[in-house]
Amino acid sequence: MKKPVKIGCLFLFILGIIGVVAVAIERWHDGPIQSIAFLNTSDTIRSVTFERFENDSSLADTYTVDSEIKPGRTVIGKVPAGNYKVRVWNPDKSLYKSVDFKIVLKDPEKSNFQLYRFDLAMDKIYAVVNLNALYEGDSFADYMSNAVGTRRENLKIEKLYDGGRPFFVPETYTFRTFIDTDDKLPKEVKYGEMVYGLFAFPKTLPEDEIETELYMQISQKMK
Repeated sequence: MKKPVKIGCLFLFILGIIGVVAVAIERWHDGPIQSIAFLNTSDTIRSVTFERFENDSSLADTYTVDSEIKPGRTVIGKVPAGNYKVRVWNPDKSLYKSVDFKIVLKDPEKSNFQLYRFDLAMDKIYAVVNLNALYEGDSFADYMSNAVGTRRENLKIEKLYDGGRPFFVPETYTFRTFIDTDDKLPKEVKYGEMVYGLFAFPKTLPEDEIETELYMQISQKMK
C-alpha cells in the first residue's frame, strides 16, 4: 500500500474515533437529567459541588455540579442519575457540610424537570402545609386578620423534609395549587381546589412554636 493511502486510512480512522467520542460526550450531556433547585437561605455565599461515585466507589475527576449561590438566591441545576458526594463550601473554600445522595429518575429514559430542592444553609426543616382552611367559610382577609393566636387548629402539616439534604415534593402536592417558598398567597382559589404551601423553619425551633411560625410566614405572604 502506498504511503499516501496509509496516511489517508489513518486519518479516517482517527476521525472515526473522534466521532465516537463526540457522540458519547453528546449523549452524556444530552441524556436524561434531574432538575434541582439550589437555594441559599443562609446569610452568606455558599458553593455546592456534586462528585459522582464511579463503579469502583472512587470519585470522578470532575464535578458534575459546581455552583455558587448568593444569599436569598436560587439556581436551577441539571444532574444525571447516579450516586454523588454532595459538598457545600464556605466563602473561604473551607468545607461547610457534606452528604452522600443518590439521584434516581422516575423514568430512566426521560429527564425529570419536577424539582428536587436543596437548601445550602442545611439547617432547616421544610414542611408541606395544607392551606385550605384559609379559603373556607370566612373571607380570606377576615380569616387572616384573626389567624395568629386564635384559629390555629385548622393548619395541617402534610409532609416534613430535612433541609440538610436534597428532597423531592411529589406531584400529589405540586400538581395542585402549590405555594412555593417565595410565592405570594392567592386571595381566592377555585371551589374544591386543594391548596398546599412549602414553608421552612429552623431545626432548632421548639415544636410548640412551629404553628405560630407558620402563621407568621403566611401573614408575610399576604403583603
